[in-house]
Amino acid sequence: MLHYILKRLVQLIPVLFLVSFIVFFIIHLIPGDPVEVMLGEERYDRATYELLKKQMGLDDPIYVQYFRWLKRTVQGDLGYSLRTKRPVFDTIKERYPATIYLAVSALVLGTLIAIPAGTVAAVKQNTIWDYLAMGFALFGIAVPNFWLALLLILGLGLYLGWFPTMGYVDPSLDLAAFLRHMTLPAIVLGTDMASTVTRYIRAEMLEQLRLDYVRTARAKGLPARLVIYKHTLKNSLIGATTAIGLHIGRLLGGSTVVETVFAWPGVARLVLEAVYARDYPVLQGTVLLLALTYVGVNLIVDVLYKWLDPRIRLE
Repeated sequence: MLHYILKRLVQLIPVLFLVSFIVFFIIHLIPGDPVEVMLGEERYDRATYELLKKQMGLDDPIYVQYFRWLKRTVQGDLGYSLRTKRPVFDTIKERYPATIYLAVSALVLGTLIAIPAGTVAAVKQNTIWDYLAMGFALFGIAVPNFWLALLLILGLGLYLGWFPTMGYVDPSLDLAAFLRHMTLPAIVLGTDMASTVTRYIRAEMLEQLRLDYVRTARAKGLPARLVIYKHTLKNSLIGATTAIGLHIGRLLGGSTVVETVFAWPGVARLVLEAVYARDYPVLQGTVLLLALTYVGVNLIVDVLYKWLDPRIRLE
């Protein structure tokens, strides 16, 4: 196991290098000039423009800029924000916890919904429970996140007044207020995840229920509850683990719409702000961190395979 983990960690190096290379060059294809964005709409002379561009190193060829940035990044220096002049690492460090809190809450909520719903849908196939579970899954897949977010804001936020409609409170300052602010965005992201994972679990459960070992266990007189929850469900979670792992990356980097609607100060919203401001260092550092987190999650998922099914060999 340890050899496999070390091997995967070594494999991360070329992956992250490739990601940084692609992201760096794609970012520089975005229309707009960061120097003009920094100077604003006020009139400025050409000398000021050229001086600022040279100070930021944007007058060098793009490959020179890339290797200069890569050299600093390897040394742990992500550079400075073009917009705020603050270190990129400090900016990301302030935003990253909010995204982690939201992703973990959505992951827990989605898992708590998906596993029971998918299991009941498979065991009670072609019954009202199966139709309700699949109806929920189709609803979650079909409904855009921003639309569900607006419905929750109108219904639970404005009309009923149960939850705040936007904003963020640090949990170290007020845990109760933090949980209230996090509820609505967590429901949106958790529903999106649960709708997909429910279908995975149902499909895997139906396949497992048709296998010989289930019929043998039932023929031996084992209780149905024991057969389903101890054997069938555990084997079905292998495929669902893949879906959950893929959704973690989506929760971390793909929640831009949700964070924007709820004014949640996370990393995904930071990416959007960096795009608007043409803030190359922040955008590069954030995407690199998200890529590192995503491949780390995939490693954890692979290790979970071994725990769920000891017969799997990690090579």
